[in-house]
Amino acid sequence: MKLKPSLKEKKRYLLLEIKEKERKKAEEKIDKILLKKLPVFDYARAGPIFILTKTINGKAYVILSISVKSLERVKGIFSKEKIPCLLVSGTIKKVREKLQKRL
Repeated sequence: MKLKPSLKEKKRYLLLEIKEKERKKAEEKIDKILLKKLPVFDYARAGPIFILTKTINGKAYVILSISVKSLERVKGIFSKEKIPCLLVSGTIKKVREKLQKRL
């Protein structure tokens, strides 16, 4: 049985840039920051999912899926931790296009 569009969880996709050489370390760093700064309930509400991670020239670019309800909080955490959020979009396609232009 399909869900109505109004009942589906709304997501936004973030493009983050981290100074890490390995893909796994970049994902772990983001996860640790979110777990440290967000309470457990808010972390669960945000529902972070790693969509794509690419490393180029010592920088890791991460596409992260976040719930709309927690978007501002998560962006605030990343800005305090000096992790630039390059783009926020409603579709993965736009984020991937932006990533391709950066490469």
